[in-house]
Amino acid sequence: MKANIHSNHSRAHMEALRESLARDFPEFDFVFPSPTSSTLDIPPTGISKMSGLAVLMEHLGIGLDEVCVFGDSENDLPIIEGGSQLRRHLERLSRGRGCRTLAYWAGGRGLRSKCAS
Repeated sequence: MKANIHSNHSRAHMEALRESLARDFPEFDFVFPSPTSSTLDIPPTGISKMSGLAVLMEHLGIGLDEVCVFGDSENDLPIIEGGSQLRRHLERLSRGRGCRTLAYWAGGRGLRSKCAS
């Protein structure tokens, strides 16, 4: 289960609110579901798309080498950064597309998705 806070305030205001909430409520994570959104997702700490993927992989009996993920925002970081096996798998896929490298994108956190030949 997760909750959301949506506001018509600026992104800067929401980032300040997130910092304050994170200090006051460490049992929750506060992440933006979109690079430009003033909405905050509020899942319990440690619950993310990656933890959901882990449950699904266990149920299906598959490993990270059989999974491909994508995302475009901060709430996708856990699944994009899901481990070195997943990263190696994505790199193999990029080579299959004729890419020399595949960079990953996720919000303003420094990861970008781009096929560079």
